[in-house]
Amino acid sequence: MSSLEQGIRILRCFSADQPELRLAEISRRLGISKSNVHRLLGILTAQGLLAREPGSPYYRLSLQLFDLGAAAVSRFDGRPALPAMQELARLTRETILLGVLDAGDVVYVRKLESPYLLRISGTVRAPVHCTATGKVLLAWADAATVERVVARGLPALSEQTITDPAAFRAHLAEVRRLGYAVSDQERETHTRAVGAPIRDASGAVVAALTVAAPAQRLPREQLPALASLVMSAARSVSREVQAAGVPTPRARRLRTRPRG
Repeated sequence: MSSLEQGIRILRCFSADQPELRLAEISRRLGISKSNVHRLLGILTAQGLLAREPGSPYYRLSLQLFDLGAAAVSRFDGRPALPAMQELARLTRETILLGVLDAGDVVYVRKLESPYLLRISGTVRAPVHCTATGKVLLAWADAATVERVVARGLPALSEQTITDPAAFRAHLAEVRRLGYAVSDQERETHTRAVGAPIRDASGAVVAALTVAAPAQRLPREQLPALASLVMSAARSVSREVQAAGVPTPRARRLRTRPRG
């Protein structure tokens, strides 16, 4: 394995749950010798990708990675979506998410958090098969994209997660028929979300707009009414995206195709 591959593996050790790690922990987790990890940590720190306080044994990701992440998500400029997201937040008082598909996962490029203390905060990256955002993006994706996700596996993150490939494909067909997706406690218990597609000028689904809330504030009987609000807001964002000519390089891969 090359030094570059090992360096990438080191960066991927860090997470929101473990933002700081010691050399020994990284070595044990990756099965790389401490001397080699020490050398790689020195390179990553010198290049500004990792940071460490003087005298501290703990390393953390540098804010330079934030700049790189911002450059990555800039392929879809979420600014045209902000007015509709703010209006949807005003109407629902719940968390509003704008997500795109990236390497088989959902990446949230913009988020407006609910003012309630009990709320869905959301992570930057999320599974695609058990989130409303992800199911919207997959429902209008090409068959090859869907099959790559299915081949990777549909792990059960709750008792409600759809894990059977045939049932999952049928579910995506139902999302296309309805025009929106629901995640009903499929990623986490006690949470529900509704998402709808955002389209560019070619008709390609390039993003998804989602409202996420604790299940106790979003009973199932309210889902259709919320779906109408979300779809209306998503259509508004689509018009803004089309008028602004927002660059969407994934358009060819996410172009709408009728699929059974």
